[in-house]
Amino acid sequence: MPTWLRQVLNSGLITPLVKKPAPDGQTQDLRPTNARDIDISIWLKTIQRRGNAAARALVVTQQLAVGVTSGCEIKIIGAKLIIEQAIRKLEDLVLVCLDLKNAHNAYRQSGAQECLDGAGQGLKTIAQAQRADTAHGGKVYMRN
Repeated sequence: MPTWLRQVLNSGLITPLVKKPAPDGQTQDLRPTNARDIDISIWLKTIQRRGNAAARALVVTQQLAVGVTSGCEIKIIGAKLIIEQAIRKLEDLVLVCLDLKNAHNAYRQSGAQECLDGAGQGLKTIAQAQRADTAHGGKVYMRN
């Protein structure tokens, strides 16, 4: 794919995402996000959905609630029920919640690409799209 086409497909409007509101007089904690054009967004979503089954088969043992509607919500409701039961029975209870790793940008892109490339036919289109999307170094191009 030519560089100019990659730049057009990966360009978008940079939108500030407020992580949490800052108190008056303090600077907001913002994360820039790339809001892609609707046609590109639909194209990428279509590619992603074609590979859902193959991707789930790869990550199901490593990921909480893959393919389960409201799967994480079930865990939260279960934890609340355990807390309520302990309160009712006047039992001591310690509930520890850990986010062991923030996975966003915590992986090697080249390793992820190798995994996609070797995942077989089910993820071939996603592997090709990802390779084209990152071939220019992961830059996001802004438009006026």
